[in-house]
Formats: sequence, C-alpha cells, structure tokens
Amino acid sequence: MKTMLKRSSSPYKYPKYYLKAQQVWADKMSGITDGLSKNKLICILSLFVLLTSVYLIWNLYRSFNGYNPRAEKIRECSKIKSIKLKE
Repeated sequence: MKTMLKRSSSPYKYPKYYLKAQQVWADKMSGITDGLSKNKLICILSLFVLLTSVYLIWNLYRSFNGYNPRAEKIRECSKIKSIKLKE
C-alpha cells in the first residue's frame, strides 16, 4: 500500500499527440483573441457565463417540473374492442 502512495521521482510525460493538440488549440485561440482588449474579453466571458447559467437553470426547471417532450406526442389510446368469433 505504501508503494502506491509513494511519490514518483519522474514527472508525468504527456503523449505527443496531446501536447500537439494543446499547442494547436492555444495557437488558434490566441489568434482569435489577439485584437481584443481586456475589457472586451471580460465582457465576452461574462456573456458566456450568463448564457450558460441561464441554460442550466432552464434545464433544471424543466426537469423538476416534469416536462417530457415525448409525452406531448403520445395520444391517449382508444379502448380495445373484442373480436367476436363465429362459433
């Protein structure tokens, strides 16, 4: 058990494809945000947080109030009629 909790002497090495994907993502995002000021970035971040929180609250409200979109499409079934067979 102690060997599992012992710290490793060498740091974790991420796979090359992960590091490449991380670098590509960082380059793309820095290219998009290069021309924006700090105030614009804060406004965009605030708008993103506001929209995602409204979406989360809306989903929670719908789930706790029993909203089911499939239930609206289901109609009430008619009564089953018995078939009279000739004897």
